[in-house]
Amino acid sequence: MITNKELDRRLQLVESRVKEIMKTLELSPAVYPLRFKQFSDLDKNILKVLFNAGREGLSTTEIARNLGLESPEGSGRVTVWNRLKRMERASKRLKGFPFVVSERKKWSMNFDDYEFILDTGK
Repeated sequence: MITNKELDRRLQLVESRVKEIMKTLELSPAVYPLRFKQFSDLDKNILKVLFNAGREGLSTTEIARNLGLESPEGSGRVTVWNRLKRMERASKRLKGFPFVVSERKKWSMNFDDYEFILDTGK
């Protein structure tokens, strides 16, 4: 026989799970990545370049060349890679899915999970 105390505990567990599910469902598929305060100007410029590249994506060297970074074959490429990995982790933590994804040495925006709107909207 289930006591009232056990029933209350189970009810609280179910309510907490429902709250988690509701929170997940509230995640908007339309995002404004240029408004994120966590992203620097370099991050925002990288996102713009990737957005313009579309689903095809670009390698880190190609992104560094498009941004006009010094030594796109060397340190510019590494800088871009570090920023992309940082954005991937941060956006995954904030929204549940990363904004940028890597596939076979090419990076692209995650158009499958998000609708990106690139205005600053200050």
